Amino acid sequence: DIMLSAKFGLQENELLIKAFPCKHSINGYMYIFQNHLCFYGSVFGLTKMKVYPFSDMTRIEKLDNRIIINKLYTKRTIKKFLIKNPSDLKEAHGLILSIWKGTAVKAIANSSTLTGSTGIPGSPVSHLTKLSAQLSLPSKEDWNLILKGAKLLTYKKGDTVVAEGSEHRQLYQLAHGKCILQKNISSQSKTEFIGVLRDNDIFAEATFLLGGQSTTSIVVVSETAEVNMLASSFVHALLNSKPALAPKFYKYIGTTLFTRLRNFQDKSTLN
Repeated sequence: DIMLSAKFGLQENELLIKAFPCKHSINGYMYIFQNHLCFYGSVFGLTKMKVYPFSDMTRIEKLDNRIIINKLYTKRTIKKFLIKNPSDLKEAHGLILSIWKGTAVKAIANSSTLTGSTGIPGSPVSHLTKLSAQLSLPSKEDWNLILKGAKLLTYKKGDTVVAEGSEHRQLYQLAHGKCILQKNISSQSKTEFIGVLRDNDIFAEATFLLGGQSTTSIVVVSETAEVNMLASSFVHALLNSKPALAPKFYKYIGTTLFTRLRNFQDKSTLN
């Protein structure tokens, strides 16, 4: 809770009540705190982090599979959160509504003092945003173009996302769920466990760049998993039409590969 509070720039003692997978223009998680509704999502290099104080909210409603929130004094007053799971939607709406009812009267009474900012000044900037400034990685506008070619795929427990030995040219990111990397050892007729993939982890960068066969299998071990998929054919066509974007995109791929290898080396050293 303390790490999440710090991530969103909240007080250390603010209690996290519950988190729900949802979509707030991009896929991510809704975090319900005592006094704030927060969101964090990441799709490849595009990240979104938002903090909405309950005291800024003037209306909350549930429509179909969305929770719709009206806010005070913002350029875009309506905020929408899409939650696919009906039980999650019902629970999240109930929690948000009950917390808001405890602060709404006070918020409206003191509305002249509210600034209605869309985030808390001085909140931590995401790691990729810092890298983007330093290394000229794709901007938000660049990612909006790139992600036009992305698809969200859904898997069940036991499904294979990428099979060892298969040839593919896609880049993947685990949006929600948990997967394992495993490798067949033919000489011993067994499978070797390589590692774990969790939310926001990116995989299959090497085959995306170079082609060839996958050296490991990616298997879903959570009840369900959602995976963002980006085909190289779309990316290459886009980069051919916008050559200035190419070095920024490939630098992003190189950065993710380097980070993953460094983390793997750090874990190997600890073990």
